[in-house]
Amino acid sequence: MRLVLLSKTSTQCASAAPMKLSGFDNYRTVQMINDGLNSQPDTIIVIIMISLGRTLKAGLLTVIMLLSAAFVIQGASAPALAVPYSGSPPTPTNLTMYFHNLSSPVTIVGAPHLHVADTWNDSVPQYANTGDNISATHYLSLNFTMYPQLAGPLQLNGTMYTYLYMTQNGSAPTSGHITMSLYLDSPNGTSSLVATGPATSTNVAYPGTTPTLIHITGPTVNMTVKANYSLSFLIVVNGGTSQIYNALWGHVKGTYYYSEAVLPVSSYLEVNSMYAVNSSGAKLYSLPSNASNKNVTVFANLTDPLGAYDFYSWPVQYAISNTSGTVESGVMTNATVFSKSGYFMTYKFTFNYSGFALGNYTIRVNGTDNTMHNYINSPGVVYGRNAYGSMQLFIGLPPVHALFTVQDSQGNALSGAVVRAYYSTSFIASNRTNSNGVAGISVFGGNYTIRVFWQSVDVGTFPVIVNNTSNAFTLKASVYSPTYIFESQSGMPLPDAFVYMTSPNGTHLPTLVTGSSGAYPMSEMAGGNYPTTVVWHSSVIFNGQIDMNSNGNVPVNVNAYTQSFKVVSASGSAVPTANILVVNSTTGIDMGFNTTDASGLASAVIPYGVYAVSVYWKGILVYHNGNVVLNNPTAPAMVLNSSIYTMTFKALSADGSPLGNVVVNVFSNSTGTFLSAVTDNNGYATFELAGGSYSVTASFSTTYDLTPVYQKITKSVVVSSSSTLALKFTQVYPPITSTNLFYFIVVIVAIAIVAVAVITMIARKNGMLGKSGKKDGK
Repeated sequence: MRLVLLSKTSTQCASAAPMKLSGFDNYRTVQMINDGLNSQPDTIIVIIMISLGRTLKAGLLTVIMLLSAAFVIQGASAPALAVPYSGSPPTPTNLTMYFHNLSSPVTIVGAPHLHVADTWNDSVPQYANTGDNISATHYLSLNFTMYPQLAGPLQLNGTMYTYLYMTQNGSAPTSGHITMSLYLDSPNGTSSLVATGPATSTNVAYPGTTPTLIHITGPTVNMTVKANYSLSFLIVVNGGTSQIYNALWGHVKGTYYYSEAVLPVSSYLEVNSMYAVNSSGAKLYSLPSNASNKNVTVFANLTDPLGAYDFYSWPVQYAISNTSGTVESGVMTNATVFSKSGYFMTYKFTFNYSGFALGNYTIRVNGTDNTMHNYINSPGVVYGRNAYGSMQLFIGLPPVHALFTVQDSQGNALSGAVVRAYYSTSFIASNRTNSNGVAGISVFGGNYTIRVFWQSVDVGTFPVIVNNTSNAFTLKASVYSPTYIFESQSGMPLPDAFVYMTSPNGTHLPTLVTGSSGAYPMSEMAGGNYPTTVVWHSSVIFNGQIDMNSNGNVPVNVNAYTQSFKVVSASGSAVPTANILVVNSTTGIDMGFNTTDASGLASAVIPYGVYAVSVYWKGILVYHNGNVVLNNPTAPAMVLNSSIYTMTFKALSADGSPLGNVVVNVFSNSTGTFLSAVTDNNGYATFELAGGSYSVTASFSTTYDLTPVYQKITKSVVVSSSSTLALKFTQVYPPITSTNLFYFIVVIVAIAIVAVAVITMIARKNGMLGKSGKKDGK
């Protein structure tokens, strides 16, 4: 890929990728030469930065601003004088930016530039003999930046276009496209992409070597560009590999090629304000018929987001009229020093009302800018856009000093509110309310519309009739003092939630943090819609509009709710004292531990989201699911089937008989926890155990027939289901006195004793034994 930068005297080539550049060597007309085309025929990029900056040489400015704007639609046409357009302008108005060259660099957003785009067409002297003719094979990239930087906010609202004169050589184009991108250039020198328009096919019937105006659709945008920012338009032609594309703008080889960018805008030149003063400099609202000096000077303040250069060269006209028609008209003169990049200019004219009939007069001011150069009525005729302003003066009646008391919706006085008076649609005068909420305005008698502004927001429009007997008015504005209570779907207040609000005037309010009751009180807020974002536990739980239209407690339900969980064992039994941990999978924020009750239940208030849910029981993880979607406030308790099992140990003696009073100790190998139980008469000891590895020790100790008996058994057990494990004590036999043999011996002995006794008795009875039990004679 090859990047070609073209200077006035040479062609410079360097390897680079397509990019926006902010500074170039001085150049005007360029014939591009690519010496390495045969060796590197892949890609050629030509980038031209045309900047809208702040300063030109003073002498050059004088010439520029003394000329009327001119525009020629087709390249071969002669320049034609532009005239003000008298009809209603289209909405949005098309703002045309023409591409030019400069002989000396200007600074835009901190960088020097030699190419600019502004609302002057190429017929004005400083651009009359400049122009560019750029060629490239296959790939052509052009970049234009506005100059000067914006003097005020510019509202873009629609689809942008570029009209670019181009030629094409080579075989007929069969593939490729053209795109237009919009970049925002900030005062700190950074540039960021706003949007890219749809691709336009390069197969747009290029007329070979005859330059033709090509229509390129850009992106659709709706944004406000702030003062001191600039805009750049990047146009990229990515065509056939064998095609040579040529772009032209400005004055090239004796012909004007008006290549341009067209922006749909709804902010442009405005007559921002008007006022009149008498010969002493005091502001007037009515003109006394008996004044000794009847000279009146009217001032009009004109603002333009593009800067004063956009309207300065057009005459600012005025007309004074009453019900009979126009009584005087003329051209105003500038009352402030001209600044090319200044946001406003003040104009003035002086008239004498001697001989004027008594009554009401309308003073109308008309300024013209270059915005509608592309608005064509007939071939060769183009127009500027008119901006109008007006004010009312009454001759013969003294002014009435009207008092306006401004209150909020609860009847409290508002100090510092702006009160503006309009006669019909014309602004007359304004003032701010004092500490008592009162603003005084001197006007002549009549029907007025009073508008009240609070925190730069229109909070009320009131029709009033001002005369000498009715001059005090109470205006209750749409200003409220609500307390917003941010609560879950179940009505649970959310403490420590961060609330970010934007006023209807576009300013960001200080960050709010709710109290323990989930509430945040607000005082004297302008009514209207407030874009609001609420963040709780690092999760966005509300993102929408809050309509500020009431006082008192105002509940705001957010995307958070009370979620219940029930922990059960493998057998379905409720598990009390289990700890449930809920962690947001996106933010990593945990909602804390909640412990189950005797029914195995626990609950937590959580934002909508995806969570990792874990259950710990006696220090062991018995449940985990890393992808649980929680966003249903009406859902029943979520059952968490934990890996907790019923483990039964049965102690047996050597002969398989149940062995009671055996002490069974169970040790968790992962946590070191210890459980103990004693077998019953049936030899059973039962435990509830979390799945895992355990060491089991069973010991039996007793004394049989005066003989001590003891045995200890140790086993390793992996618990993964409910089961029974036999513990057989092979060294433990039943006592002799408990065996059948013992009873058999006892029976034999008893029988033997009985037999001896019987024999003895028989012998004695027969005299065979003496009393001593021995035979006689012995």
